[in-house]
Amino acid sequence: MSNKEYISRVLKYNNALVKLKSLGLNKVFSDNIGEATGIAASQVRKDFAAMKVAGNKRGGYTMDELLAKMDTMLGKGNEKKVVVVGCGHIGQALINYKSFQMGEIKIVAGFEVDKSKVDRTAAIPIFPLEEMPAYIKKNNIQVAIIAVPDNSASEVHDLLKDAGINGILNFARVHLKETEHCIINTINIELKIENLFYFVNAMKGDRS
Repeated sequence: MSNKEYISRVLKYNNALVKLKSLGLNKVFSDNIGEATGIAASQVRKDFAAMKVAGNKRGGYTMDELLAKMDTMLGKGNEKKVVVVGCGHIGQALINYKSFQMGEIKIVAGFEVDKSKVDRTAAIPIFPLEEMPAYIKKNNIQVAIIAVPDNSASEVHDLLKDAGINGILNFARVHLKETEHCIINTINIELKIENLFYFVNAMKGDRS
């Protein structure tokens, strides 16, 4: 089991627990979490045991204890600053996404090669790309989003790594190599949609 997979599951558990707590629940069972996240109840129990959270068959798990453990693990309560590289349609959509600004994740700046998109006075300023390394180091930025054309992604990737970025969310349709000091999550929207069509067609075939 990789640490990346484990943390991915913990994030799913955390989201499910927050929703269940909003319904007024104080206790929860592994079956409830499994149903809400699509993760097997046996795996939920293993992960909770790894967090050193004890439950029992009759009483389940204490919601507040689970959330407290996860908040510590995930660094909840700390502002998470992010920069966006590439301020076209995807980049602007991310910059304008209101939920980021209301939560702990804060997009604090964008960077662009197109000088016509530079806007230093915007609520979330957009700077020239050449200013990005100095900004990242000065503001201790650890995570960046790549939303540039595919043919520019590798160059931006190198710039971000050299500037000290430790995590990248990549929207470009190219493979970017992870290193010991930089984790990369790639989102290929077209591939995800193609995947959906495959399974939708497969379901239709099963019904015929």
